[in-house]
Amino acid sequence: MEDLMKLVTFLKRRPDMTRDAFVERWLTKHAPMAAVFPGLRKYTLSGSCGPESEADAFAELWFDDRQACQAAYSSEVGRSGSGDANAYTSRRAQALLDEVWLTPDVGRVGEKVVLAVKRPEQTARQDFVAWWQGEVGRQVAPLIGERQARLCFDRVGLVLNSDPQSSDGLRRAEGEVDGLLEIWTSPNESPESVATRLEPFLASIRSLGIRAELLMLRENRIV
Repeated sequence: MEDLMKLVTFLKRRPDMTRDAFVERWLTKHAPMAAVFPGLRKYTLSGSCGPESEADAFAELWFDDRQACQAAYSSEVGRSGSGDANAYTSRRAQALLDEVWLTPDVGRVGEKVVLAVKRPEQTARQDFVAWWQGEVGRQVAPLIGERQARLCFDRVGLVLNSDPQSSDGLRRAEGEVDGLLEIWTSPNESPESVATRLEPFLASIRSLGIRAELLMLRENRIV
């Protein structure tokens, strides 16, 4: 999977839905629609298992490249899936990311913590990506230990068009985030424990003007 890119989507339910009902609907009704997107290589959906936050669920869809992702969403099945998603979300924010494993990929699927970040406006994208891949990887290495971990980053600056009413393609713009740090829990460890260990690092990057969002998630492999 190293050469694939992925689309990440932050999802928030409509105000009239409970979080559990929202995640259940996504898993049982929406996920089967997205699972047959043309060119889709892998698909996971994670529901929030932490305190109430700005995201109730977090979707990750892998494609060969950004053009393949856009082609999937421009297809009839893609437009239908986007229409369904829009009908019961109050937030559907996306980014197209590359990724690199900080530890060997052992295929673990379970609970994880995701730190999502957006650089300050005055920081160039390539400078931020270089810092995120280099310095951040070194800073969090002691925290990761034996846990499975992955870094993601937007090095290109292209945004998906997932509007079912639009025929536009990829466009150069700002995605919802510029980087992710994903850390899976160890056996018998809670996401809250990992999140607590991340707090000093979270405070340090926020002091640099970086917008940061921390999610505690339970992951489900769809494809």
